Amino acid sequence: MIIRDLTNESSPDTLEGSFTDDLVISKQWLANKLKQGLGNKCARTIYVLGSWYGNLALFLQKADIIFDHIVLIDKDTNVLKSSEKILRPLFNPGQLIFIDTDAKDVIYDKPGIVINTSINDMDIDWFDNVPKNMHVVIQGRDAIDNGLRIADMEQFDDMFPLSQVNYLGKMELSDPETEYTRYMKIGRK
Repeated sequence: MIIRDLTNESSPDTLEGSFTDDLVISKQWLANKLKQGLGNKCARTIYVLGSWYGNLALFLQKADIIFDHIVLIDKDTNVLKSSEKILRPLFNPGQLIFIDTDAKDVIYDKPGIVINTSINDMDIDWFDNVPKNMHVVIQGRDAIDNGLRIADMEQFDDMFPLSQVNYLGKMELSDPETEYTRYMKIGRK
């Protein structure tokens, strides 16, 4: 279940808010680390959980990540419609798929990579739904008022056990309201 409390939103729940400096840096970090790991291998299908306005797709494209499809998943139909209107002209026909559903209910019918940069806003059951052996990229942060709280790197690592970890790191950032630490883990479930 995606939780969005607009009164405590660090980055405003708008298209402009999805491009705050800290979120842009986080998405660039993710795309660059994923590209390093993939090289010129095709990611096949990339599932983006809690995709919000879907702009992670732009960062993946800019990093020259090769993929067949990007599936943008969010419970908010309005942001999906906005992202479709903005993104559809920027990608080849059929490359983008928009799904209005809860992250815990996604059916992973194609091999690929699951990306979740919104773990603080979701119940943890989304992770249980990810099939074994699926590649995952997970980002979360500390210093939030509500939602999933992450105390440190060790807790973040323990929350999402993977059979293979290719990258585990953190980055110090600041959003419009506070300084925080963003954590990222890449590997195979």
